[in-house]
This record gives sequence, C-alpha cells and structure tokens, in this order.
Amino acid sequence: MRVALLGKSREGTALAAGMAAAGHTVVENPGVDSLSGYDAFILAVDEGGISRVTQALEPDLRRAHIVIHTCLSTGVQVLDNLETLGVVVAAISPVSGNRWVVSAADELGLTIAQLILGEMGAQGCEIPDAERGLLAAQVAYAKMTRSIALAAQEAVRGLLDEDNDGDPLIGGRGVMAAFPHIGDPSLRRAYLAAASRYAEIHGDPSLEMWALLEENR
Repeated sequence: MRVALLGKSREGTALAAGMAAAGHTVVENPGVDSLSGYDAFILAVDEGGISRVTQALEPDLRRAHIVIHTCLSTGVQVLDNLETLGVVVAAISPVSGNRWVVSAADELGLTIAQLILGEMGAQGCEIPDAERGLLAAQVAYAKMTRSIALAAQEAVRGLLDEDNDGDPLIGGRGVMAAFPHIGDPSLRRAYLAAASRYAEIHGDPSLEMWALLEENR
C-alpha cells in the first residue's frame, strides 16, 4: 500500500516505521494537493488534533480508503464521520514492546488492523472504546514511574549511561490527555505526584505547571 503519515507523534511514527519495514511505501506529511494518490492514512496527532485533520482529509477520501489514528486515549468513534463515507477506520496504538491495542468500527477494520500488525511482527489486542482512556492513563503512569525509577537508580548507583537517560518515555501531552479518564481518587493523586516529578526530571515546565494546577483544584 501507499501510506501517508500525517503528523509526527511518536505513536504514529512507530506505526509508519513498522509498515515501511513490512514493505509498504510510506510518505511523511505529503502536501495537501497530492493526498488522492494514497491507499491509507496514519493520523499521527494527539487527541485534540484528530477532528481537525479528518476535516481537512475528508474531501480526498473515497470508499475503501483506510484511515488509522494512533491516539491511545481516544477510540475509533472519533472517525465515525469518515466511516459513513465507506472509509475503513481503526484506532491502533502501541502499549509496550510489540503489543498494540486495536479498536475498529467493524470486522473489516479489525481484520485490516490485525493484518497490518501481523506484517510488523506485532501483537494486536482488541479493546472497546470505553476502556481506552483508562488504559492510556495506566500506561502513562507506568512510563512516568519507570522513568523516575531509572533517574533514581542513576543518582544512587551511577549505572546508567548519561546519553541513554535523557529521552522521556511519554510526552507531556499524553500525560495530560490520559488524566481525565482516572476515576480512583488515590490513583489521581499518585498520578499527579508522578507527573510533577517526571516533569522536573525531563525539564517540562508546562507539564509541571499543569500538575500543580490539577493538584490544587
């Protein structure tokens, strides 16, 4: 397939890289005047950008086009307007290692998503839209606490290579987008504490300010 990567999120970029390695032709951020020459589109944007990108993309779509978004906290229902056009839609998001979660509007979308992941040597797990938000929050929390633990190990033992320690495991936007899906008050408090420390370690003042404001609501 000829695939257009729209955006530059780490999740979308990872999916595009996997598809390219499997033999598909992937073009990063092609011009809006040439979108008709593609079979599939990867929306590599955060939760707030999906609607904007789909609106811009809609005039160039036809039946049997494939549109995939990679935002973990958002389900496939955000692409409902494209499904009514006959477009095959799916939400495919990485969780850990070669494990990805999949949500699709129908069996065709699910089958295509699983085939794409199979070509990449990845494992797809189907989950309903309603569970994606909490899963995103748990994944974000796990990545933050892991990063904090790694930083603590370096400080105490000096075992980690400095060049390998600087990259954050999850972006600040992902941390903030997942938080509203947490209902457990104790987990919300722990999540914000982790976010604050994570922001300090990785020099993210926007995330640190967000965590402070949420703690004082």
